[in-house]
Amino acid sequence: MTLPLVSRAAVLTSFKHPLELKDDWPVTQPSELLPGECLIEMEYAGCCQSDIHIRDNDWGADASIPLVGGHEGVGRIVAIAENTSAHQVSVGDRVGIKWFANACLR
Repeated sequence: MTLPLVSRAAVLTSFKHPLELKDDWPVTQPSELLPGECLIEMEYAGCCQSDIHIRDNDWGADASIPLVGGHEGVGRIVAIAENTSAHQVSVGDRVGIKWFANACLR
């Protein structure tokens, strides 16, 4: 499968400012994936209060910008990194995305 080199994305380029729609956001290519990573073509993504907190830098300057907004998405796997072992998904699988692995903030 040939992937596009760029895509459309809502990008946070500056804290406390609106996201910018960009039509030239670089698409990570399969050769750039690290073992254990996969590339997902997003079909839907939500924007929730945590996105607003990141935009407004309410949790401190831990976020690296530019940052693509939106999470809680659904999409299909289009590539899995080479040397990824024991994965439970395959190219073409529909998957859901979560953002937080840990939200303790301590």
